[in-house]
Amino acid sequence: MRSLAVLALMFAALATVGRAQALPDKIRGYKVENVALKVSNSIPEGTKFSDDFDLYIQLTKPKISMSGLLSASINVGADIVSTKQSGEIAFVSFHDVRVNGIAMEIDEYTVPMKFKKGIRSSLPKPVTAKLNFVGAARGAFKELTDSRNQWRVTGTAFVFGKFKKFGFSFKRVVPIKIDMLVKNPLL
Repeated sequence: MRSLAVLALMFAALATVGRAQALPDKIRGYKVENVALKVSNSIPEGTKFSDDFDLYIQLTKPKISMSGLLSASINVGADIVSTKQSGEIAFVSFHDVRVNGIAMEIDEYTVPMKFKKGIRSSLPKPVTAKLNFVGAARGAFKELTDSRNQWRVTGTAFVFGKFKKFGFSFKRVVPIKIDMLVKNPLL
């Protein structure tokens, strides 16, 4: 009976540890705001945006450029439609971004961008993800031995900015979980 109580306490402690890994209330002085969003490879022109999502994000087709013998860069742009508010993105940081399980290095995106409610806005310049020597070699080997039509992209983007709602401006960071399939740009 006593071991059962100890086991129950251990599970309760583990459950608490799992919840403790949630995002803090503030990141870099910006209050964290979770929004309902849709990240997609395509949002057809003329799409009627519903209030089901606060934000629609369409990634452009990735473009690969070789920057050395075994290193590469992937450039990806994005179109954004906000259904609830207008504002200005100050910068975007990225955490644990992977393509088919291979870690990518992405510098902070520091090009500011304004957007208006209900209007499609494009990033002024694409985001550049870099593969180091080892990652490029692993990616090339995977592509040669097990080429796929689609690549799985995972990670988190943190969008920092000032967002306007009801005439007021709020300093917020919006975490965007990325887990999507993109068409293999090498095919």
